[in-house]
Amino acid sequence: MSNPIEFKESGWNKVLCMKNGNTLLFHFAPTKPLMIKVYDSTHKRIANQEYNCRILDLDVLKTSEFKGLFDINGDAVLFIEQEHLSKFGLVRLRFDGRNGQLIDEKLVKESPGISKRQSFYVMKNKEEDNYAILFSTDDPNFYTCDMHVSYFNGKHELVKEIPLNIDRKKYDSVGIVCAEIMPQGVCVALDMQKMVVNRTDSKENPQLAVYDHQVAFFYIPKDSTRVNERIVDMSTDVNPYYSEFTYNLFAKTINLLVFSYREIFYQFGVDVRRGTALGNMFFKIDEDNSDIKLNWVKNDSVSAAMKHKTDTSKIFYGMPLAMFTNENGLTTLVSESYERYDEPESGITNYYTSTSKPNSAARRTIARSQSYQQYGESENGARYDWNTYFGNIGITQLDDDGNEMWGTVLPNAEYLKSNLHYYRPKEIAKKNQSHKIFDDLPAQVAERQFVSLNSYSWNKNLYIIFNDGDGNYQSKESLQQDTIYNLENTNACYYKMTGKKIITKNYLLGEPVRNEYKCSFIEGADFDDQRGVYATLIQYKRNNETSLRMAWRHLD
Repeated sequence: MSNPIEFKESGWNKVLCMKNGNTLLFHFAPTKPLMIKVYDSTHKRIANQEYNCRILDLDVLKTSEFKGLFDINGDAVLFIEQEHLSKFGLVRLRFDGRNGQLIDEKLVKESPGISKRQSFYVMKNKEEDNYAILFSTDDPNFYTCDMHVSYFNGKHELVKEIPLNIDRKKYDSVGIVCAEIMPQGVCVALDMQKMVVNRTDSKENPQLAVYDHQVAFFYIPKDSTRVNERIVDMSTDVNPYYSEFTYNLFAKTINLLVFSYREIFYQFGVDVRRGTALGNMFFKIDEDNSDIKLNWVKNDSVSAAMKHKTDTSKIFYGMPLAMFTNENGLTTLVSESYERYDEPESGITNYYTSTSKPNSAARRTIARSQSYQQYGESENGARYDWNTYFGNIGITQLDDDGNEMWGTVLPNAEYLKSNLHYYRPKEIAKKNQSHKIFDDLPAQVAERQFVSLNSYSWNKNLYIIFNDGDGNYQSKESLQQDTIYNLENTNACYYKMTGKKIITKNYLLGEPVRNEYKCSFIEGADFDDQRGVYATLIQYKRNNETSLRMAWRHLD
């Protein structure tokens, strides 16, 4: 564990483990200079850097999106998407991996105009210095879409561009479900939607729009310009949201787990509540002829384990956070249960500004503190808490075809509140690929960095890292855990599952003494899969003194 770092807790932090053994810690804060700390292989701080940046606009970090941080050819390469003069652009910054010095900044590409926003997805695997970027420009007004994958070498030189062609005029909208790269190739999946039923805003019986969904799969093998393409009709019952992608070396097939997520309304008597419908589909895609086999992953084995431990009839519903496929074709899926609801914040009133009275949906969607008047009469509306709960962890093992072979459930319970919006599963699961880092109030941005989990497969073991309370640690076998509302008083813990399915729970940074807490910044941590070292910024608290420090742990 390092000495205290002079960062403020209100910023956002990201760690990068370099191949040369160094560790770089990036600290972002709106309108503030970008700060970098560099640690060598012995965990000694060797450099401090601070940059105002020339192309990256630090004044608009609140609306910018993090698109990735990678070790490319010995440099730390940062990708940020941000808006400038109504155009969205992808900015690339290169830093020397030895001392953190800024080498160059470049605007890789930007949207053609305000009506044609371009989306960017940066894809890189740790085994190579090459990387790829998916560029997508969708114009729903004219039903056109320009989409292609650009390949870059370790010197950031464009090597080739491969277009992905779809008949855009058949669909009302197109969404990116998957943009991932493996050593064997690139996989892109699209959710192409056609509206069937329009939405209604009735207070008594609200109804979301219903879409017919078709998923287009594109697979580009390594060192090839050939695109394998298939389209699957998913009907109106499935809403593809994001996916996990692995390659099965044993069967020479592509494994794609598509997570279906749909926000719904359900009614309890006269009370209308918000909810979600979740589901997992496992696609086995042949690399050569693109033949597809589909299997539903219902986590039945996890539900059975939960019933055995708690004598409950509840079914496990979770969002997939990681998926690994070993050399024998065995796929391990790590999921975390997810629930959400909103409620008026007690004792606090919210006021709206408008020329007309806001409807019920507006009151429940917008959280502001402003005056509201209509015809000289004031109206009060409650400010809402948007509550997100992260619960038990499910581990499911699948065979080549996606059939469940084994599963178990591990205790966990965390809570995250926002006064602006829910935290949706994609914001948690895909935080390293596309993430609005300051899309909340400062207190919630700080709290968000501690929640959920990180999962890694190394040395034939599975590791799940998260923060937990000391009381829960003592009752590590029970699923009846106390929900963690204040992550400040927690310690970093981890589950370890061996190849023989032996599961243990341990403190990540050693057993704490009385009134000592070492809480990991889960959102910004990194894992060195060459050395098996987990690197993270931690919030260290001892009695009444709190500081930020770097910490490393070899996962043995």
